[in-house]
Formats: sequence, structure tokens, C-alpha cells
Amino acid sequence: MNLKILKIFRKLVPEHSESITLKEIVNELKFQRDVYFHNNIIRFYGITKLESSTENIFNPTKGYLLVVEYTDSGTLREYLKNNFHRFTWNDKYNLAYQLACSVLCLHEEGIVHRDLHSSNVLIHQGSIKLADFGLSKRINDASKSQSKLLGRREITVPNTPNDYSNLYTECWNNEPSKRPSIHEVVNRLRTSNRITIYQQNDISDKTSPMPNENKTPIRELSNIDTTSEIDRMSTNEQNKQLVENLENSLGENENLREKLQILQKGNTELIELNKTLRSQLDETTAQLECARPSVYQGNKDIDAVMENDKKVRSLLESRMVDLMAKKNKFMCF
Repeated sequence: MNLKILKIFRKLVPEHSESITLKEIVNELKFQRDVYFHNNIIRFYGITKLESSTENIFNPTKGYLLVVEYTDSGTLREYLKNNFHRFTWNDKYNLAYQLACSVLCLHEEGIVHRDLHSSNVLIHQGSIKLADFGLSKRINDASKSQSKLLGRREITVPNTPNDYSNLYTECWNNEPSKRPSIHEVVNRLRTSNRITIYQQNDISDKTSPMPNENKTPIRELSNIDTTSEIDRMSTNEQNKQLVENLENSLGENENLREKLQILQKGNTELIELNKTLRSQLDETTAQLECARPSVYQGNKDIDAVMENDKKVRSLLESRMVDLMAKKNKFMCF
């Protein structure tokens, strides 16, 4: 019986990063849902969120955690570093074949990973677990631009079978049209592995085989099932509901953000209006001070000053009415 171990909690939004948004979280969950059936793709079991703090009130994307399938051997990079000297070519082909199968699954579902490297591939009991779909896109939406290849490629490891070295050299070709498709890569790895296993039965390998009681023949890889079909369907339905809830939350957050922007704009306008009123009040006060000596020079000057004073006061009263109306409007949010 294979037990599910829920141990890995991966933080989606780094503490010092603002680039990952709730949209990317929803994006990753949607892709996880589409490829949930494949054994070489990490299983998703749920999502949780850290308790909100004051600094996160206006940044709702912080603190989300994914609960995913437990893997006992870390990343592929760490796994190769610790075990490469023990690998037989059968082990190497096995890993390459599983990884190619997981990528083939993505492509058949119309998904391109866009961030595929050894730190985004996990290992559990010798099996590949492709992870991290945060930057994935639908193939039709993915950028068609190509980056230049700079520097030199890795030197071929001594005693590498020709079939394998020829295959990955073709995958590096500068011309995309000359590279093998992922279907061809999978088929050639499958064929090459059978030939290598046959040759190793006749020729003693100098390296010791990796002990792995759970190793499964390649022909059976597509039939591996770590959870029951009922459990898969149940979790996938929960995943669908979770995506819907997050999308609803995303809409609410967008509305909140728009309201905050309106409040900030209104606050700026109120500050500017207050400055204008204060400036006009100071100007009126100065005019009144200047008008005082003219009181003794005749009623004509006094009348002019008083008329100007009435106009200014009327303007001030009008601006104050506008100010109170805006304040009442913002209090409704």
C-alpha cells in the first residue's frame, strides 16, 4: 500500500518578491489540474495561507503555501550530485526517459513549462517528479522568440552511448526545425534503453548499480499508480473548487484595489483643495489689512474692499461645500 505523505509546504510568494501574483497561483493550480493523472508530475493536495499581518492587508498574494506530494530525495540537481558515481547507464536512461515522458504529457495537454531545470525536478524513490508550474503557459500563448546560445555546450561524458549523445546533441541544434520532437525523444530513449540493458547483460559495468527495491521496468512506468483512482478524482474536484474560489478572491481583491486607488486620488484632491483654500484665505486677510488705512480716505474704498471680501467668502463657502461632499462620498467605501 502506498501512503500519501503531505510534507512539503512550498512558499509561492517569496518574502522579498512582488513579481508573483495571485493570478500566477491560479495559473499553476489550473495546470496542476490538467496533468494530475501523470505519475512523473508532482501531485498537488491543497493550499493554505499564513495568518494575515498588518503589512499584508493591502498585498493579499503574500503568504500562500502549496501542499504537494512528499519527495524523499530532493531536487534532481542534488540527486545527481550525491549519486551520479553510482549510476549505471540503465539508471541514467531511466531518469531521462521519465523526464521526457513528463514533458510529453505537458505538451499533449497544450502546456509549455518555460522554467525547466534540475532544481524544478524532484526525485522520490528514484522516480522523476516534475514541479513548479508558476511560469507555465499554454503553447499558443508562449513567446516564440528565441534566445541566443552563448558559449560552449558540455563536453560529452566518456563512454556515453552514441545513441544518447547523438540525441541530446540534436536537441541542442540552433535550428528549432532540426530538433527532434518530444515524441521522438521519448521513443528514441525507450529504444536506446532496451539496447543498453541488453549490452550490460554481456559486458560488466565498472560502476555499482544503485540499490532500489522499488525500481520499475520502463515498460511499466505508464502504469504506475501511487493513489487510487477515486482519491485522484476527489482531489481533482477539490482543486477545481479551489481554483474557482481563488479566482473569486482575485476579483474581490481587484475591486478593493480599485477602491483604494479612488480613495488615494480623492485624498490627493482634498489636500490640493485645502492648500488652495488656505492660500486664498491668506490673500483675503492680506487685502483686508491693506484696506484698513483706506477707511479714513472715504467710503468708496471701503465699499470696494467689502465687495471683494464678499466674493472671496462666497468662493470659500462654495469650496467648503464641495469639500464636505467629497468627504461624505469617500466615507461610503
